[in-house]
Amino acid sequence: MPMGLMLPMVGHTLQQKYGRSQAEASKPLLKQLWQQTVVAKVINQARVLELTGKPSKELSLLAKSVKSGDPDNVEGQAAKIYWPLLMGIDFRRDRNGKFPNSLFNYAYSIVRSMVARSLVSAGLYPGLGIFHKNQYNPFALADDVMEPFRPIADLWVIKRLSCSPCERELNRDDKRHFWYLPEVPVRMDGEQKRMATSISRSATSLAKCFMGESKNINYPTPCTSILTELCG
Repeated sequence: MPMGLMLPMVGHTLQQKYGRSQAEASKPLLKQLWQQTVVAKVINQARVLELTGKPSKELSLLAKSVKSGDPDNVEGQAAKIYWPLLMGIDFRRDRNGKFPNSLFNYAYSIVRSMVARSLVSAGLYPGLGIFHKNQYNPFALADDVMEPFRPIADLWVIKRLSCSPCERELNRDDKRHFWYLPEVPVRMDGEQKRMATSISRSATSLAKCFMGESKNINYPTPCTSILTELCG
């Protein structure tokens, strides 16, 4: 796991202006942004189940019940449905758990890094989160924004497991497989894009929300063409 990132804090010409608007964001705005993020995550989880031939209707319905700030913890409810359907009833998603948790951990660390870089490039400060508030977390906002991208990374883990399902320690071949995660195809704005490109667009759309120029974060969904990758 990476211990840190070197980020160019002067990479955006209006970084101070954007950072101030982020710091001064109202609680209602933060709750609405978290609601959108949770909805996007649950929708993507449902899409992953659909693409892998698992029942997805329950999650699709659950996504419609998310309220501002997610006071009912729909995110947690969705996880209890999602993981057993995706990985089997014996699987427990645990960062320190047994294989294949290590594959999910590695995939998420790559996504988190991409999100953190994109947030800084968009003029935002990654330590000020929408929902995550841990004072010891320097990438709280990255942990927020990466949530809808986790299910997309899950698909890439499933791809790796289809090729090499045996229990093991994370190895060089596993890491080589995840080098291509930024290139995974997603659907955004009615077009197919690279995952890395979509992350950058999500970060930019979030910055516009803080600036009062938009009300919605633009998140992608897994696209049908990823089936080619899964079967390849």
